[in-house]
Amino acid sequence: RLVAMKLYCLALPIVDHLGLEGGKELVLSQWAMDKVRQSRDTDEEIVNAITKKLGSSLGDVFLNISSVVNEAKKAGRKELAISLLDFEPRSSEQVPALMRMNQNAKAMEKAIASGDMDLVHTVLVAMEPKERDSGKIREFNNTLKDNPQAKALYTKWCAQTDVQKLHTHYETHDNYRDSALLYVQELDHNTLPEAKLKLLEDIDKLFRKGTISKDNLESQLTLEQVALIKRQEGLNSKVSGITGMNLNETVDLLIQRALFAEAEGLRKEFKLSDRKFWWLKVRALTKARNWSELEKFAKSKKSPIGYKPFVDACLENNNKAEAVKYVEKLPREQQVDSYMDLEMPEKAGEIARLSRGSEELFDRILSQIGPQNTVLRDRINAIRNNS
Repeated sequence: RLVAMKLYCLALPIVDHLGLEGGKELVLSQWAMDKVRQSRDTDEEIVNAITKKLGSSLGDVFLNISSVVNEAKKAGRKELAISLLDFEPRSSEQVPALMRMNQNAKAMEKAIASGDMDLVHTVLVAMEPKERDSGKIREFNNTLKDNPQAKALYTKWCAQTDVQKLHTHYETHDNYRDSALLYVQELDHNTLPEAKLKLLEDIDKLFRKGTISKDNLESQLTLEQVALIKRQEGLNSKVSGITGMNLNETVDLLIQRALFAEAEGLRKEFKLSDRKFWWLKVRALTKARNWSELEKFAKSKKSPIGYKPFVDACLENNNKAEAVKYVEKLPREQQVDSYMDLEMPEKAGEIARLSRGSEELFDRILSQIGPQNTVLRDRINAIRNNS
């Protein structure tokens, strides 16, 4: 009855004295709603008056702030309602209320401040389609710009549900590089050459947009990939299944199939260094067990990678006889190690005897011969003593 008569100053001590459950909340809420409904004060003055009157009780169990906010909305005082929501301690109530008043940016801010990522996700899901429908996607993306947590969550959500949205988000912020890298991930899921070429062309355009440097390495690499796929398409009649391989794999396969002119053409077009090309060719020829071509290649000119790779590649392909041909081209210390790999310890000993630092080389040889093999150890020591 006292509340109905708006005698709040009398009602408060009575509900305190009687200990009426919810009584204080009722009195204070009605007082605040009357203040909002009838006052001609400014929004700031009303907020200050309510804060002063209620003190620490504002927003807690003594006041249902939502009812006061609703009263402000009914009175057509939207800005006051928004200001009052700052005192709502329950994010689960505050954030939806802000969204109902189309305060999406502020709703996002409050959701992030709450630390509740489920609530942030709820805002994103509800807000993003609305903004797209109203043609305000740029505004929505700008809302995320200063909110890294929300941006990360949105990025993950789009990657799982609609990749095109993520492209739009990146490109809205002129983040062309990340958009290009997103297309790069799609390359692995496209086996058709035509689809890959289209993706690569899109990637190149985005890389070009996203750099201020004249030397755009990423764009150059993309164009090289486009050129490689086109070359692979031309080689498909000679080597099936070559499309989609990287440059090293392509050169390797061509050499294994004895298409040396085609491999040389790729070396020149894509500017493979001599060292790189020699490594690839040695390994490809040994995998193909093309020993005559390997020997011919070794004699073509001085190897830019030395001859140890020839020895190692032959051993990896279980051909010791071929490996021996290249050991003599090695420095003596490497010859010792290679002869040990070839299980020719006495030959290794002969080379060690002719070398500087022979004592260390002999110790290395003996360390690889078991102590039980006394006959062989005696032979090595005999060679050692004759040095």
